[in-house]
Amino acid sequence: MAQETSGAKFLISALERQGTKLVFGLPGGSILPIYEALRSNPKIRNVLVRHEAAASFMADAYARVTGRTGVCIATVGPGATNLTIGVAGSYFDSIPVLAITGNIRTDFMGRNAQQDFDHVKLFEPITRWSVQARAAEELPRILGQAFAYLHAPRPGPVHLNVPVDVQTGKTEPLSFSGLDSPRIPTSVASPDDFEEAVRLLISSERPVIWAGGGVISSGASETLVRLAEVTGAPVATSYNGRGSIPEDHFLSIGRTGQFSPTFLSDILSEADLIVAVGFRFTDVSTSNWTLPKEDSKIIQIDIDPTEFGKNVKPDLCITGDAKVVLEQLLCQVQKVIAPSNLQHKQWVRHIMELKSNWRKAVEEKARSDQTPIKPQRIMKEFRHLLRRDAIVTAEAGFCKEWPSTYFEIYEPRTWIHPAGFTPMGYSLCAAIGAKLALPDRQVVAFTGDGAFQMVCHEIITAVENNANIPICILNDSSLGMIRYIQKRSYGGRITATEFSRAPDFVKLAESMGAQGRRVEDPKIIESSVREALDAEGPFVLDFVIDREEVPGIP
Repeated sequence: MAQETSGAKFLISALERQGTKLVFGLPGGSILPIYEALRSNPKIRNVLVRHEAAASFMADAYARVTGRTGVCIATVGPGATNLTIGVAGSYFDSIPVLAITGNIRTDFMGRNAQQDFDHVKLFEPITRWSVQARAAEELPRILGQAFAYLHAPRPGPVHLNVPVDVQTGKTEPLSFSGLDSPRIPTSVASPDDFEEAVRLLISSERPVIWAGGGVISSGASETLVRLAEVTGAPVATSYNGRGSIPEDHFLSIGRTGQFSPTFLSDILSEADLIVAVGFRFTDVSTSNWTLPKEDSKIIQIDIDPTEFGKNVKPDLCITGDAKVVLEQLLCQVQKVIAPSNLQHKQWVRHIMELKSNWRKAVEEKARSDQTPIKPQRIMKEFRHLLRRDAIVTAEAGFCKEWPSTYFEIYEPRTWIHPAGFTPMGYSLCAAIGAKLALPDRQVVAFTGDGAFQMVCHEIITAVENNANIPICILNDSSLGMIRYIQKRSYGGRITATEFSRAPDFVKLAESMGAQGRRVEDPKIIESSVREALDAEGPFVLDFVIDREEVPGIP
């Protein structure tokens, strides 16, 4: 008979078996057996954060850049509640994150014990599955189900609550059956579905492919680009779909949504066919459901059939993994379209002209030497200096809109942003998670002065882990987007959205062992960015920007 092991050791061994290399968390009394198991496992590295929300952000970014499960750990009560902000972001965007929380002893529950509340119900609305293990013997079964929920059919977060006596309880060490639950790409489309899809594509005069986060999570980018090239269909993306097509590709028309270029709305309004791939037609991406126009035909491809008909009425619904469906569709299309015969040439020329006009209109500000600095100039300098596979993190507000509009993304899993929930404070923490996941890649955090102040303490986490991250603060001494909305909606009146005082961000960074530079002159942007990229650890760039500048205009 095999020697028994503790629930905590079994849990950590299961994570190792699933390929976990990093976990992010902050210990407390009710989670200490798990941390002891972590200490004795040399294959999994623990990243100690300063706030549990940061752990959830880092785990989310780890999952986004690698496609593997991110893991965050917190103690009972306040530790668990602090995790929810990042886990909610993972839920909205279908990101596989395992949130592990501790709890009091099971025999203390329901007796007014300190920090006793229902952790499972807390996480239920923001996870694919929220569960509590009541005995160590339950962990093999629960973990097998958890790994399945994390990745199939649609990815998403799982919450596992483990009371302290379950962590110290005993279970069989080799009870790993059922743990290996890989995501199985599937398609349930019929041959008739593909025949109809090809007919719609061929008969269309002005098709557009609209790519969402499902393209990224399924690894379908290359196939999508090939389909676009064969059919001559331009590609728009959601925020989470950025990277589905290189944004310097002649068929890329950019990211839809708030503050996107006006020509994008024109193109989508003119389109007679929309091929939506892993795209959920959210309010943000469709300008509050005003796009596409009602007379446009719609093909919707999604792994989750409950998305069909939720926000639009598709003419054709295809259920399946984006990559599998696109591969089958491409195969059928190539039977009727010669590879060298680009379809819809007039439509493509029209779109390229609109794109060219847009680029000319924004180039003046991208070259501007005005002060305060134009954010477009900062984006241009960063894009010029970074490699094509550089990873960029962003968060809520205008500090997201500048890079999402003016910083081109070329590869999948290089644009990291929680589009569905948009919590402030995400970007710095996400950059740390991304850099620790892929240390050989360039990683840059774009944040605002308001968001940065929520999590600036995590600079020391970056320092401790020697994470070379340029932290780009777009400093407008305000809550920029809310200030803008306020001015527009309340007759120009401003309330509680401008900061009268601010820290010296450079000195703050230096106090934690990082470096920094305040940049007020556009002529030193390039040299400052180079300095940050060459630094050995985190480097804060405090850019003083024009707060009256608005993204997406003209």
